[in-house]
Amino acid sequence: MMTAERLMIVAAGVRIRRNDGQVLLVRHRSGIAAGRWSVPFAAVADDEVAESVATRLLRDVLRLDPGLLQFAETLTVPAGDEDIVINVFDAIGWTGEPRYSGQDFDDAGWVDSAALDGVDVQPEVAAWLGGHSVSAPIDDPHDEIVQALIEACAELLAAYDAIPVTMRERLLDGTLAPVDVLHHLAAREAYTADEALRFAETPGHPWREFNEDQAEAERRIRRRLSDAEARSEVVAAHDDTLRILDALMPEQLAHIGPHPRRGTTAVRDQFTAIAEYDRERTDQLRAMLDSARRLLAEGGH
Repeated sequence: MMTAERLMIVAAGVRIRRNDGQVLLVRHRSGIAAGRWSVPFAAVADDEVAESVATRLLRDVLRLDPGLLQFAETLTVPAGDEDIVINVFDAIGWTGEPRYSGQDFDDAGWVDSAALDGVDVQPEVAAWLGGHSVSAPIDDPHDEIVQALIEACAELLAAYDAIPVTMRERLLDGTLAPVDVLHHLAAREAYTADEALRFAETPGHPWREFNEDQAEAERRIRRRLSDAEARSEVVAAHDDTLRILDALMPEQLAHIGPHPRRGTTAVRDQFTAIAEYDRERTDQLRAMLDSARRLLAEGGH
């Protein structure tokens, strides 16, 4: 029997420390931390970034001047059939005196994070504040992803090269020529790799999907690429993807944030998605090869 995949909800939290080292903890009125002490946190909507939520917590909920935010840790808190992924930021240079509404928190207070015994703190938060590791060991997926990308791109180009040169700029599936497939794929890969880099560098950044409609509109009004231009675009996009991937650390590939369709996604998933898309377009090119062979058998040029 297959186990249902657990949902993940992305949230943003803030660690607010005084000069004496004490940390501000609150008791949320509802949710997974209800009745327990925790750092302030709130869910991140699909159209928000985690920093914006953290800033709102400081400014609008706790009535503090936020100062600067610095990413500190990602905490995963299990809750029923879902996990809450909290990207916690340190508030640097904040000013003011915390004030809050009873609609937001039941209580708030300053505590010594090194002396939490007897304080009912959310376990994952307590472990982190106490200096214990809360992150599971992160496997390095670089080799696995790189191999998948290289193999998928090689299969794609092999399928394209199998199409006779005279047919590569012909409409072979009613609307697209093989060069159109390569151009669209290169544009999508370049966008995905760039967005994955932004996603990796900005914890909680909401994933922005490639605009298929805009890409199709641009394709219709642009000059069709030549065989050499289309192939060159794919190779350049592939090389850039590998360069970006090589520059990221394993923990960055594990970063999780909001996704408009999936709910959440990880950086590594988006690099894997590039290889999956290459395979889909490989199947499309192989179907185009069959069309090209039929046309040539019928005397087409």
